[in-house]
Amino acid sequence: MPPARGQRARLWYGGGSQASAAWAGQNGWGLLTGNVITAEASTDFLHTQQALIATYRAARRGAEVALGRVLLPTDTATPAQRDKYRAFAAARHGRTLQPNGPRRTMYLPDIVGTTEQILAALRADPVLPLAGHFRLELPYEFETADYRQILRDFTRIIPELK
Repeated sequence: MPPARGQRARLWYGGGSQASAAWAGQNGWGLLTGNVITAEASTDFLHTQQALIATYRAARRGAEVALGRVLLPTDTATPAQRDKYRAFAAARHGRTLQPNGPRRTMYLPDIVGTTEQILAALRADPVLPLAGHFRLELPYEFETADYRQILRDFTRIIPELK
């Protein structure tokens, strides 16, 4: 079957290393980058992610980047949900302190808090202005009610990201 007209421009690749970012750019795909990348020249997550985007854009001028972050807004969360979200982020925080394993995987801390606290963290994120799209990344192990609440609260954040 022949490819659909313009299909290549609609494809995205989740790249976490310099090589994968270059590959996505060379092949004309958009770049998805989030809270998991590979430590190569630096162990500073945000600096490494900025370099990843620079590598991608060097391979493809005017290219699209979608940035993801794990956000756990608490505005309408129950006290039990707030405790659950904070405990979840705290349990994962240790992995954010240095590269992990032989592939030197780095993780960015999850952002837990009110809309105002999350917006403050996002406004301080030096990578966010480099992206034309924002993706909310969600934990895999939460309940449906948690996802509903997170998505409902996220709708308060979306207009402020423009």
